[in-house]
Amino acid sequence: MRVRAFALSALCATAAHAQVPTSAPPPHDSGLPAPAVWERGVSRPFVAATLELGWTYVRPELAVGFGRPFHRWMGLDLKPLVTTTGAGFYGGLRGSVPFLDLRAGVRHFEPFEHTLLREAEHHQRAELDTPSGPEPEPYSIESELSGSIAVPGGGPFWLAGIYYVSNVQQGFHLYEESLKVIIDPPWVFRLRAGYAWRFGPGDAVSLGVAEEIIENPGRPGYVIRAGVIGRVAITEHLDAQLSLLPVIHSPDSIGLAGADFGHLGVRWRWATAGAKRRRR
Repeated sequence: MRVRAFALSALCATAAHAQVPTSAPPPHDSGLPAPAVWERGVSRPFVAATLELGWTYVRPELAVGFGRPFHRWMGLDLKPLVTTTGAGFYGGLRGSVPFLDLRAGVRHFEPFEHTLLREAEHHQRAELDTPSGPEPEPYSIESELSGSIAVPGGGPFWLAGIYYVSNVQQGFHLYEESLKVIIDPPWVFRLRAGYAWRFGPGDAVSLGVAEEIIENPGRPGYVIRAGVIGRVAITEHLDAQLSLLPVIHSPDSIGLAGADFGHLGVRWRWATAGAKRRRR
């Protein structure tokens, strides 16, 4: 039996089905710099874990590498992806230094509800709500480079991604569950840019605006989304995140199914301890 039944049962124990369409949360951060707590200590081999509980998804993450976790490190990134609409995984290599992050890996996601769509210049939301095509089993080879620039009180940030989507039958389009766009594989390009302000005690609150454009050479037109992102540091290891970018322009009319609600929940981070930096 396929992994779907198990993943769905596990998810039902943690979240109720929401009315707003949801998808696999993108396997990247929103572009905001990590809390200062992770700058402490010295570089060392480590194992780190992240658990993100969102509105309609659960996203655990395991990282094994060398450096200061979540700050300056390189290693292996593993992420199961579980939502109310499907389940899958992501695995790859990742390197991070202050204000710059690079990852590359493979993602696979099997939806519970959506199927492949017959090729068309324009797709409607009803096509997603009434599945009739073959079941999708796509694999995505992808790479993302993100960064930010620190200035007093905030700073700009950006993300650029390249995705190669395979294992999709010819003559069909795919609703890409992580990017939340309908594509004609294989190539997809993404660019996001924005500005975030930091304020509050210890700059615990980050709030910003962002705009992104997604280009799929196999289809005419492009997708533009814009909205807000934010984060509130609750403790040194716990924060709350949001990422809400509705569609501004698209060749399709799929409503909220095309919006980016990639983050809407709380995130807990942990890592094996290392030797503390000596005071001079």
